[in-house]
Amino acid sequence: ADKTIQLQLEDRTLHIQSEIGSTAVIYWNSVRCESLELENQTAFWELPAKQEWEESDVLLVRLYDEEGRLIGSNYIDGRK
Repeated sequence: ADKTIQLQLEDRTLHIQSEIGSTAVIYWNSVRCESLELENQTAFWELPAKQEWEESDVLLVRLYDEEGRLIGSNYIDGRK
């Protein structure tokens, strides 16, 4: 996990904050969900309405630079 990428899940909103990267790609339990552009080093993503967060779920965020190169990743693991 890259500690420069901060993730926080509150209710149904994932808050992504990082000083690096321009694009965040979100995976929920290994399934790609969405690609977001960071604005002012921040992005928000709403969990899909028909899905509930379970203690066995994992959210992974990969950050990419403007050329599409992977910079780093971090995750929230409900199993902990």
